[in-house]
Order: sequence, then structure tokens, then C-alpha cells
Amino acid sequence: MQTFPASIGAFRGMREDPDRAARYEALGKLPANTLGYAFYRHCRDHGFAFPGERLGFPEAGIYHDFTHVLSGYGTDPSGEIQVGGFTGGYKKHNPIFVILFVILTFSAGINMTPLAQPTPRGIFATDRLADNFLTAVERGSRVPIDLSDRWDHWAWVEKPLEEARIELKIAPLEA
Repeated sequence: MQTFPASIGAFRGMREDPDRAARYEALGKLPANTLGYAFYRHCRDHGFAFPGERLGFPEAGIYHDFTHVLSGYGTDPSGEIQVGGFTGGYKKHNPIFVILFVILTFSAGINMTPLAQPTPRGIFATDRLADNFLTAVERGSRVPIDLSDRWDHWAWVEKPLEEARIELKIAPLEA
């Protein structure tokens, strides 16, 4: 994995690592039913750069986008809130910080990220979102490992997405 200063440099567009980026780009050649291909599509369809690419997310934080793919939650504010809840559910050490991050970012209007974010104050009061957030925490709590703590996503990318979800005890997303 990248060291912290190198990964932040890449995130800010100051560094590139073509070999690292190529490894992520190769996920696009996996079968369409795999976790790796779903991750590839998630990133490309949303315009997200891979680790190693200019403005790519640091590899140590890539679990966040894998969490989107595994959980089925979107990237709109509602989806980000639910991914935060899901992450707080599976986090084994200090999960409250993830929960607070979500609440401060999406309810108090405090941007806790290095990127520009919408500041939808009071969004938890809309359309059952608070209930969905708590459901996401519960869904995430069933995951037997902490995906945010040095999880080796490379060991999982060739698995069918549905098989990975079963192994990780991720319940289907309710309609």
C-alpha cells in the first residue's frame, strides 16, 4: 500500500503511479459478475479516478467504494449516509467516529472531507432516511471483518459479487 504522504499527493493530483493505476484498470477485464468488475464499473461510471491515477483516491481508503458496491448503496447524499452507517456497523474499532462523521457532514453541514460537498442540513428528517441509516448500521454489523482495517480487496476481486456478499454476510438491500 502507498504511504500516507504519497497517497495524499496522488489524491491532490500531484503524484501518479501508473503501475498501481494499471492494476485497477485491469479489473475492467474481469467477468461482469465479479466484485472487481463491479468496482471497476462503479468507479468509471461515477467518474472516480483509481489509486495511482491523477486525483485518485488513496488506496488505504478504497474500501469506501468497495463498500458502495458490496452494500448496494448509491453515491447521492442518501446513499453516502447509508454507506457511512454500514461502515460504522462493520467497523470493529471506534465505530462512533464514522457515525459522527456522517451526522456532522450530512446533518450539521460541517464538511469533514478534503473535497467540496453538498451541505444538506437536516437531511436525516427526509424520506425515512434516519430509519434507513439505522438499518444500514445493522446490515453492516453482520459483516464479520472490518473492511476499513487493512482488508485485502485483491483477495476478493475475482469472486462473484453475490458470493462475496454471502461470505461477508451482507443481507440483500431491501426494496
